Amino acid sequence: MQFIPNLSHDTRQAPTRLFPLSWSCKCVLRIHHCIYCGLTSIKICEILRHFIKRYVYFEVYYGKGYENRIQFSGDVNTGDISITINAVTMEDNGTYACSVRLRNDPPRQTATLSLFVLVAPSKPECNILGTTEYGQTINLTCISHEGSPKPRYTWQSFNVQNEPRVLQTTEGEQITLKNISADTSGFYICTSTNIVGKEFCNMTVSVVPPSMNIALYAGIIGGAVAAIIVIGILAYCCCCRADKDTDYEMTEREDRHEPSKEIRRPMPSSGFAGTQTPL
Repeated sequence: MQFIPNLSHDTRQAPTRLFPLSWSCKCVLRIHHCIYCGLTSIKICEILRHFIKRYVYFEVYYGKGYENRIQFSGDVNTGDISITINAVTMEDNGTYACSVRLRNDPPRQTATLSLFVLVAPSKPECNILGTTEYGQTINLTCISHEGSPKPRYTWQSFNVQNEPRVLQTTEGEQITLKNISADTSGFYICTSTNIVGKEFCNMTVSVVPPSMNIALYAGIIGGAVAAIIVIGILAYCCCCRADKDTDYEMTEREDRHEPSKEIRRPMPSSGFAGTQTPL
């Protein structure tokens, strides 16, 4: 009879070996240890036997990814073909089957086992979705990309004075905050937990007025100030030029209307010609 651990469809053949095995009539699956990621020592299949010994050939096929990670941990000579998987990961999760094929006694007897590798949650990634302005609706998200079993997420919140406050929703990968205001500002902590361990992340939410766009308004104010300065310089130059033109025009008018000064010489005194006053 052949004993073939069904580990994968993608296999390669190992050298054939000869072992004294018993005639088996029952296959029982047991887990002997709790399985944690990276640890070893799991017995997947045990064969309970009757004490009727025979010599049989058996062949071992290793599925892809199981080379150098699987070996028989029991005494094959006594009919124990338990196996040990080393360095288990989440990729080893699945259903394993132990089958017993009796050549003259169909159908094949099979027992199955579900392997569930336990992995602590990875540090969750937290994000704020939406615009943190008055009156808006935002979503806070939290997710661990690793963890087996699937982590459970819980939320806590503290105000800006670091005082705890009540949230309407405290569980789930995402919570929604509607019609946010200054009272919504504060600290939010998400904890990712499973039976192996827990991790957390925190984020700060700062709610601002809708008009408070510092970069935009700083640019607008700067541009307005520059425009005022330029207009002031132009106005000053125009006024100075107008004043100079007015002064020149007034001076020209004064020069034009000022009466000319004539030099008059005294005329000789009047009298009869040829008349002389006697001495």
